[in-house]
Amino acid sequence: MWLTFAAACLASAVVLYAPGYLAGRAVRLGSFGAIAVAPAFSVALLVAMGVLLQAAGIPCPAWALLLGSLAVSLVAYIVSRFAFGNFDAAEKGSELVGGWKMIALYVGASLVITALVFLHAAGDPSAFCRLDDNTLHYSAIRSFIDTGLYSTLFVSGYSTLGDVGSYYPAAWYVATAVVAAFANGSVAIASNAMIVVTCSAVLPIGLAYMLNNLFSGKEKMIILFSGAVLSVAFCGFPWGFVVRGQLLPNLLSFALIPGAMGLLFECARSPKGKAKYAVAFGISFVAVAICQPNGSFTLGIWAVAFGLGCLLCPIGENRCDRPTPKRIALAFSLLVGACLVWIALYCAPPLQSVVSYTWKAFLSPVQALLSGGTFMFSERTGIQPFLTVLVVVGLIRTCKDRRYLWLTAAFLFAFTSWFIGVTAEGAVKHLLAGFWYTDYYRTGAMASLFAIPLAVMGFAWLLKALKEQLAKRLGGSHGVKRASAASAAALLAVMLVVQFFPLHAKVGDSDIRAGLMAVHKQVKSRYSWEKYFTAEEDAFVKKCVDIVPEGAVVANFPNDGSCYAYGIEGLNTFFRRSSPDAFAGPEETGHLIRTALSSVSTSPTVQDAVKESGVQYVLLLDCGSGEDSTVSKLRYKDADWEGIEAINDETPGFTPVLSEGDMRLYRIDAAFE
Repeated sequence: MWLTFAAACLASAVVLYAPGYLAGRAVRLGSFGAIAVAPAFSVALLVAMGVLLQAAGIPCPAWALLLGSLAVSLVAYIVSRFAFGNFDAAEKGSELVGGWKMIALYVGASLVITALVFLHAAGDPSAFCRLDDNTLHYSAIRSFIDTGLYSTLFVSGYSTLGDVGSYYPAAWYVATAVVAAFANGSVAIASNAMIVVTCSAVLPIGLAYMLNNLFSGKEKMIILFSGAVLSVAFCGFPWGFVVRGQLLPNLLSFALIPGAMGLLFECARSPKGKAKYAVAFGISFVAVAICQPNGSFTLGIWAVAFGLGCLLCPIGENRCDRPTPKRIALAFSLLVGACLVWIALYCAPPLQSVVSYTWKAFLSPVQALLSGGTFMFSERTGIQPFLTVLVVVGLIRTCKDRRYLWLTAAFLFAFTSWFIGVTAEGAVKHLLAGFWYTDYYRTGAMASLFAIPLAVMGFAWLLKALKEQLAKRLGGSHGVKRASAASAAALLAVMLVVQFFPLHAKVGDSDIRAGLMAVHKQVKSRYSWEKYFTAEEDAFVKKCVDIVPEGAVVANFPNDGSCYAYGIEGLNTFFRRSSPDAFAGPEETGHLIRTALSSVSTSPTVQDAVKESGVQYVLLLDCGSGEDSTVSKLRYKDADWEGIEAINDETPGFTPVLSEGDMRLYRIDAAFE
């Protein structure tokens, strides 16, 4: 299983980097820039390929999307190479300090944290997260695989039941479906592999590119080292998206943002060739948006803040002098323009269902300050006081070096949006946080993302100060080297202890833990094979897949864990979410199957509903109500499912086909009359 998972991780890296790297080189980016933004280019290519093939009515296996994207990007690269020749020499100034060793440091450090926090907690590479949103994610990915159609304009978890679907930002689903083709069709393994590669490669390499282009001079090396340490240190992002939802499309969307910002920095400082960076930034912006639209607003905030910073304190200057009246006027115009665009989009009819959505406030202002100030955010019970210290030091540094004050402005905006979201209700809350559904998990993730470079600055300053103090005491050239190693080791040790401290404390209803230990606990709980859809039930469903004829529909009670049966194992179930409204077909048909299926032998109306829906089998994973039942109460009412729950071995019209413990697969006799 772990070998399959390793292959899936390799496939994820190929899917996210191979087409995009060639495309990046085709638009004349340097080698490191092309690597850093390759995932954005790959995502854009895969989504475009899926839309075009479905529009042409051409179904294909998932791996064909990868080959098609590779072919397009390779042709573009060859044409560009012949048209412009070798352009590497012009890009030397933008290459990463430390080269491949620095990339290895970023990936290696992030992979260690990812292995500890995510893989160790999950325990099994084929385990999956038992949260409600995932029934949608897994079913949509499986539908792509089963239909051979991958258009984000027609996304549905019920495509095999005839549902046409509609637009959804499903770039994550498309990429994961391709990876699943190299993982024996396992959606769970492919999804886990994508999480690992996103957290250990996409985010950290993009961050390295961003920091490399933002900072200059002697401090760049220590800044880059600090970035490697802190890439995936915050609970809010990336881990908040892994343990909440899961919000995996948002995870990929936000992970692409640092790379896009790196392009913006290159565009601002490059004396010539700005067009290629502008084009690459535009492609990256689109990729962020098609992964999750709120990511484009997050990127927009950072980009506008940077633009204001450039106007008030030009990039590349060693110090920030008083801005001229012209620059002040331009900065004011940019700010007003950005606000007008924000308001226009806020009022746009297509976005009303998003901006009007409400996550109710639940913290007092004091509680919110304590929660957000320790980077716990919301009801997450992982405090990160060391990161608080780093961010505060970073904030102070930006006030002293105003070239980076825009980082503080963006962070304060994000923190304010989160703060108002968890403490208040009303129009201001929706105006500031509405593009993120007023979801404090998403606004907290945005604040965490914006805090990363501030924490990097804080860590670098503390590291430098500690190194200088130790060097004075040790003396000599050897003393300086020892001071560097000792100071880095000391700060890393403090951070790891604070992040992974094993003790915890009960405060009211909360179990307060060290930051990453809290994430580990949540991953372990959500990925448990003892919850809802157990290991035994999964094994039973695999047997059902072998028994049920292809195309036959299986009625089920989704709250017993079978809501995951289609997405995880491919069993063609009728109900794929723990909700009485989640099915394909006429409402009356679904209602009859839920509430009256047990009377199929005597009711012509029910028999008609069964024939119309194509249901031929019934799956029950928790017959009766024994002590060992693993049934979710999410949106559950007895009356909604009495027609399925009432079925047993003696019910007329149903023939037991497979029986193990309290698990049953029945064939509906009336379906064959």
